[in-house]
Amino acid sequence: MGRLYKFLHTKSLKINAIFNALYSVLSLLVPFITSPYISRVLGPENLGIQSYYSSIVNYFVLFASFGFATFGIQFISTAQTDKVERSKRFFSIMIAKSGFGFITVAIYLCTIFPIFRSDQQALLLFGILSLNIFAAAIDPVFYFQGKENFVSVSIRNMIVRIISAILIFVLVKTENDLPIYMTIYCGSQFISAAILYFGLIKGEVSLIKPNKNDLVLVIKKSFGYFVPTVAVTLFTSLNATLLGLFGYEGDESGYYSQAVSIVQILSMLVGSLTTIVLARFSYLLQTGNEEEIELEKEKIFHTFWVFSLPVCFGLIAIAGNFVPDFFGPDFQKSTYLVYVMAPVIVLSALNGLYGDMYYRPADKVWTQTMCIFISSFGNIVICCCTIPFVKSYGAAIGKLSAEIIQIPLLLYFSRGHMNPKIIYIHMIKPLISSLLMFAGVFLYCTYMPFGDSTLLSWVVTFTAIFLGIIIYGISEIILKDSFVIQTLRQSVSKIKSIFSRP
Repeated sequence: MGRLYKFLHTKSLKINAIFNALYSVLSLLVPFITSPYISRVLGPENLGIQSYYSSIVNYFVLFASFGFATFGIQFISTAQTDKVERSKRFFSIMIAKSGFGFITVAIYLCTIFPIFRSDQQALLLFGILSLNIFAAAIDPVFYFQGKENFVSVSIRNMIVRIISAILIFVLVKTENDLPIYMTIYCGSQFISAAILYFGLIKGEVSLIKPNKNDLVLVIKKSFGYFVPTVAVTLFTSLNATLLGLFGYEGDESGYYSQAVSIVQILSMLVGSLTTIVLARFSYLLQTGNEEEIELEKEKIFHTFWVFSLPVCFGLIAIAGNFVPDFFGPDFQKSTYLVYVMAPVIVLSALNGLYGDMYYRPADKVWTQTMCIFISSFGNIVICCCTIPFVKSYGAAIGKLSAEIIQIPLLLYFSRGHMNPKIIYIHMIKPLISSLLMFAGVFLYCTYMPFGDSTLLSWVVTFTAIFLGIIIYGISEIILKDSFVIQTLRQSVSKIKSIFSRP
């Protein structure tokens, strides 16, 4: 037991990185596995209702969280070795979180009950969703992240996610099981937060009562992290809310939610690939070597274009087969929404890169937040003008427009620090290769006969993906893209070294 406890609380950078990566992969993999089943069982209307109601509850969760988690990581990290100070800071944050959670739940009940009191099913679903607010109020994950104990957090959350996926397949059987699905989903969020308290045993913290000044300090400091979170939440959840407010909380919201989930998963995937390179950049910023920093910037953006553009164009090429096969034939409209929103894969990850490479290191988070608010306002205007006429297409157009609006704003406010030439010079070759790949894959998927056979359709989709990889790789080699050539040389060299060992 002693060895297990020591392993779960290890501060090894390598082990923490591995388990954090495993959890990130699982976070993407579980929805990817359960989505086809849930889409077919519950259908577009139920998933649309779930998406709309969840988007409303997200605003209450936002207030309950109030930036405590982000501030808490920094607050705990500076007192890792001092148990008394660490304990006082932990209870300061938890008392403040609990207080905000209690206020939020009171406001939630006073808001939701009068509006939906005549709709019993809505009240039931909103009651289930309230678990997300409680989870935000009690979640102590900031403590473990501040202490750099990612292993225990990752293992516990992975177990909960796997069990929740199993329960979904076992218990959700018909379209009437939406409350069961939402209970599993929200319950797993709550349990993930509650189970972390087991990691506080064995004297991790001492019971210390913070004073009034400690609580005031926590609230004041957390507010600085709250406003950027508001901007991000508006940016991600607003369109689902607007669809519901315009009366399209059923099928149309369901089509949109499934399409946007695919785009967001791929955008996160692209972002995670560039995160590997960003670790080196963070180190260089501390050294202050301007020449190396500029070279690293160029390398990071080159890597970004090589990965992001083929993912975007590849999705567009296979969407006609992949989306209805993945979500079911009832979600055919989601295919066209994917066509509209596919560029978000590139734009969203690019906006994130600006933040990681300039706005956060330069302490310009408020400037970036202002850019997000401006683009969110543009999104609202576009959605309000288009949703009444083209329904879910309007929400998709609004999301794409918001990402497009943000790019020139981030460029303008980072002028003099982020050279546009460095950012976009390496886009040309991957773009040409991606267009060639798109043409080949799209023609293959369009003219490959598969009739009504779902199995054959999946075979076509998978072979199309491999075909796309081959076309893109050959094109990049012919164009002599330096990143691809260098990566291939390194891979060949490593393979040779393995086989040449005695």
